[in-house]
Amino acid sequence: MSFKNVTLLFLFIVLLSSVGIKSSFLDYFISFIYLLIFIFSRKKIKSLSSIIDYFPIIMIIAWLYAFFLGLFNGTSFYNIIFNFPGILLVALYYPFSTVSLNKKEIFIIFLIATSIINIYVLYPVFITNTYTLKLGDLMVNRKYYSPSLILQVIAFNTLLIKRGEFKQIDLSNRLIFISKINAILSLIVLLISFSKGFWLSLLGSFFLINAMAAIYYFKKGKIGKVQIFIFFLVVFLVLYIITNFPDFIDSLMLFFSNNAVGNSLRSEQAIYLIKEFSFFGAGLGTPLSSGYMRDVFGYAFELSFYNVIHKFGVFSILLFIPYLYVLYSNLRWIINHNTNFNTIFSISILSYLLAASGNPILFATINVIIFMIWVSQNRNFYNH
Repeated sequence: MSFKNVTLLFLFIVLLSSVGIKSSFLDYFISFIYLLIFIFSRKKIKSLSSIIDYFPIIMIIAWLYAFFLGLFNGTSFYNIIFNFPGILLVALYYPFSTVSLNKKEIFIIFLIATSIINIYVLYPVFITNTYTLKLGDLMVNRKYYSPSLILQVIAFNTLLIKRGEFKQIDLSNRLIFISKINAILSLIVLLISFSKGFWLSLLGSFFLINAMAAIYYFKKGKIGKVQIFIFFLVVFLVLYIITNFPDFIDSLMLFFSNNAVGNSLRSEQAIYLIKEFSFFGAGLGTPLSSGYMRDVFGYAFELSFYNVIHKFGVFSILLFIPYLYVLYSNLRWIINHNTNFNTIFSISILSYLLAASGNPILFATINVIIFMIWVSQNRNFYNH
């Protein structure tokens, strides 16, 4: 088996293994096996010729800084190792960059994996009637919630990819049709997950892509038909929900309010974390000096960005730069050239950052691996 096929298989396994709330040990294990295969394959890492090539290095430097700072502060070695270990997976960028995966291959892997997950999730709901679609029932049952929900966000946003773009990557009409069905199923999975974070990821990425496209059309002196359709569709849906589902609206208002347990907990965490922000950071694994804890270990919190700032201090900037640069590059491209397959996929992948604002998934294995494999295959795009 060629290393290219090994990489595709690795990606497929990672996408499927991330379903459900559980340990990410399997992802780390297969990542280690993948690295061993890379080493024994004797493939050479490409020279650092793109600005993107340096991003994994600066992220690892930031991790090493926080690692040694944690040791210096006398933090438990166990806590240090298990606090943001996903950052180290950015090193996979370099094996990824040694293979050339075309967009069709990546898209098909995503399509197959997401379709399997959608069937797995929806079967007990609609076929066996194991679960009901009542708001309370779904809020209690979080079986469908996991970092892998970013796949459903990506799948839904593929509806924005023009048919001509699909044809350019040599996708058949049958696969295009399947992808549209999968997009609708992905939306249902997102809805019944009742994850506010990934709802935000979906709405944020969908709006951002269309808003930037609208700016492009405005600059060209014309209005995009898709943007007009989306505008009236959103208006219609909002009016329909308001007039027909007042109880549902009341439930959602409670769901998002500070009275909800999860939201009040995040507000509480924010207060304690902000109080202990420092210029140099506290180091990996370091608990709050106030004694406030989310769990027995004391270093993890739902508020990923606050937690990173607490641990890394000013060096947290090194962790955010790659994401900001990739986002900026794609937004600039859309404004000047309109959307394409690459920009829609990129922004959809980055949208998990919105979910991470209130969930401890900023450096979840699936998120880091998807981001690294995508930018490694589009490194030339980021030189424009």
